Amino acid sequence: MGENNEVGSCNRDNYSRRKIMRKSIFATDALRISITNTCNFDCIYCSNEGQQHNEGQYLNIEFIKAFCRKIKNENIYLRRVNITGGEPLLHPELFYIIHEFAQVTDNVALNTNGSLINKNKLKNLVKYGVNTIKIGIDNIVGVEAKPCLSIQNINNPEHLKRNILLCKQYIQDTSLDVVLSSANAMTIDSVVKFVINNKLNNTLFIELIQSDFWNNGIIPDKGLSFQELLQILIKNSNKLNYSFNSERGIYNVIINDKLHVFYTLDYCKYNLCNNLSMRVNSNGEFVSCVKENIQTPIDLCGSLINQVNNIKRDYSCRQN
Repeated sequence: MGENNEVGSCNRDNYSRRKIMRKSIFATDALRISITNTCNFDCIYCSNEGQQHNEGQYLNIEFIKAFCRKIKNENIYLRRVNITGGEPLLHPELFYIIHEFAQVTDNVALNTNGSLINKNKLKNLVKYGVNTIKIGIDNIVGVEAKPCLSIQNINNPEHLKRNILLCKQYIQDTSLDVVLSSANAMTIDSVVKFVINNKLNNTLFIELIQSDFWNNGIIPDKGLSFQELLQILIKNSNKLNYSFNSERGIYNVIINDKLHVFYTLDYCKYNLCNNLSMRVNSNGEFVSCVKENIQTPIDLCGSLINQVNNIKRDYSCRQN
């Protein structure tokens, strides 16, 4: 797409906002779509959305266009689409993909590790329709921001902090995804202060899933429980209250009446995955389970509604 094309959120049609008579088929009306399984980080706890690591797969734009046409033609309501990976900023057709999804959803969110962000990319992310950026960063002090299997200079807390604040300048809804493990349990106070001081609303603190997704025998230890994190939040805020959504396994913490942060339970441990967003992987398949690698190819000639309903009917969690 040329730089002068008038696209993006400002030129969305009204499809995504016409909720009357729309069909709600996805859990929470949300979809996570991994447009690649390749990443420039190799975090030791990473599930990679149930995909193989660094296999070099990229969803092509023709699949995305056909998928979005099905969403429209079947009158399916999508409140939110999370474009993820791997690392989605590695995809050569990312801006085309964003533009397509901006036509069929209320909100396009980009999940990124933040290392490849720059001003030009941010301008294009806004132009083509991104409303929200979620940056995965677990630590903002010390040698590395995430516990990677190999040391990389771009996995540097200072570099990523600068990129987070740059994102905040261009996209107000910028927040963090923080996986709680032994790698950051002793420094989480600094992360909490950073979130509060920079008003990173909707930040997620994520309970570690105890699984060796890399199949190499390395499983990090658990980090903080909600009660432990709560004490740190209380120490850093003047006023705080919280509630718990048992269906989704999420604690919603409101700080000083306006800043929301969340603590999400291990969805595998608590059988919560059916209450989370539907996943699509970089091979064009619905992913029912990230642990057991249960995948269902998407038939773009058939009904998406029937396919999703069949997955809901046939799938039951085997993890516990």
